[in-house]
Amino acid sequence: MKMMKKLFAIALVAAMVMALCVNAAAANDKHITLTNPSAGHTYTLYQVFTGSFQVVDGKDTLGDIAWGSGVTDTGKTTLGTAADVAKGIDNTEAGARAFADSLNAYLTNGVEKSAAAESPAALTWDGLSEGYYIIKDTTTNLPEGDTADLVVVQVLDNVEIAAKSGTVIFDKQVADRNDSTMKPTVYDAWGNTSDYDVGDDVPYQVTITLPANFSSYETYTMTVKDKMDAGLSFNNDVMVKIGDTVVDSSKYAVKTTGIGTGETFNIVFGDVKSIDGAGDNVTFTITYSAKLTGDNVVYGNPGNKNEAWLTYSNNPVTGQEGGVTPHKTTVTFTYKFEVDKVDASSNPLPGAEFALEKQVMKEDGKTEWATLALIKNDAGTVFTFDGLDDGQYRITETVTPAGYNSIDPIYFSVVATHSDSLTELVVKQTNEAGTVLDTDKATATFSAILTKTAEGANDAGLIQTNVVNQQGAELPSTGGIGTKIFYGVGAVLVIGAGVVLMGRKRAAD
Repeated sequence: MKMMKKLFAIALVAAMVMALCVNAAAANDKHITLTNPSAGHTYTLYQVFTGSFQVVDGKDTLGDIAWGSGVTDTGKTTLGTAADVAKGIDNTEAGARAFADSLNAYLTNGVEKSAAAESPAALTWDGLSEGYYIIKDTTTNLPEGDTADLVVVQVLDNVEIAAKSGTVIFDKQVADRNDSTMKPTVYDAWGNTSDYDVGDDVPYQVTITLPANFSSYETYTMTVKDKMDAGLSFNNDVMVKIGDTVVDSSKYAVKTTGIGTGETFNIVFGDVKSIDGAGDNVTFTITYSAKLTGDNVVYGNPGNKNEAWLTYSNNPVTGQEGGVTPHKTTVTFTYKFEVDKVDASSNPLPGAEFALEKQVMKEDGKTEWATLALIKNDAGTVFTFDGLDDGQYRITETVTPAGYNSIDPIYFSVVATHSDSLTELVVKQTNEAGTVLDTDKATATFSAILTKTAEGANDAGLIQTNVVNQQGAELPSTGGIGTKIFYGVGAVLVIGAGVVLMGRKRAAD
């Protein structure tokens, strides 16, 4: 997005320059050098007053003041005599800015010089006669994040003057954490991407560095604009700091209504100049969070996006909020976990129920298993758990299909790699301590899909595994061979008993 194309009247660098010479022979050999010009900016020099150098009461003075070639006839008539206008100039930066503002609509016959787009060199205007000059930033298409530079100075003879950069620096990042190995208040470094469980709060940070010419503004406003995907719900918990000092909430307003189409909220700073600690190159840090919700959440790629940008004052004279920074976007990922219940022949096996638990670290550094979901699926054989991130998990069969043996809990780890997009999702079976099992010891295999490839294909961010139940040992049934064996044994016993009785009877005879 580009800022206003024609900024002639309001985007100016006011450099008020008095170049005085000592004698007539040197009347046109002065020069003004502007160092540190902003890359890609165009600067125009205008002669405001002409005159002659004089020393009055030991002070360098410009006498015989007349309007210069850089002021239109309309301006000369409207403003009055040059000598009277010159006497009314307040010899301060604010006074010079006010003077430049009064001349802004009447400048003409300027001499342009443009700074290179990369590594710009100093700009020099040669062959100048004694007088007052204004340097104006006449860039028609200011780069995003830029403002018109402002330098106010009074000089004698040849002069070298540094432009004060008007660049505003804006950034937006998200913090990531693995809650299986990190305490609740500990996060990884701020970055562009993260992953979280559904229901977690996702923390964001915005930083704004004010321009080097902030002190040149009489008024300065700025607005942070934020746009969240539908899977993120703003928690309205904005905090603003300068360094370690919290900025009073009365200095800004958080708006969720009456804002731009598609925007989630705005943070409006109506008068940055009134905030204690605000100044040239000072950095504001803004934090807030959003809940990753189950409604409309995006699994896997492309993730759940949060976009932010800044509009700000980009004209030192008017304070108009006409600047805009490039948009910054963060992405938060989450994943689905799907269990297919099968028998030893890979046939679907109904009648099971499962619990999914995650190992989480508490503030004291100890870990515990937290139940994420308990799923009953009497008729089906596919169990889906929504909204996982990286960490250590286990699945437990809480109800076993009739006639089958219960499985031992299956432990597994999820490790995700993401930079702008989700690039890798590795899921492996582990033991209870979290150590990845060797292939020959693993009882489950996992697959992961990062991006949905076509209509009807598996969803993005999907982790899948089969859980196999083995059938129990078959016991002998009534009337089967087992009872025949018992009958046979019984017959032998009966026969044996008869033999014994007959033998005893014969002995008695």
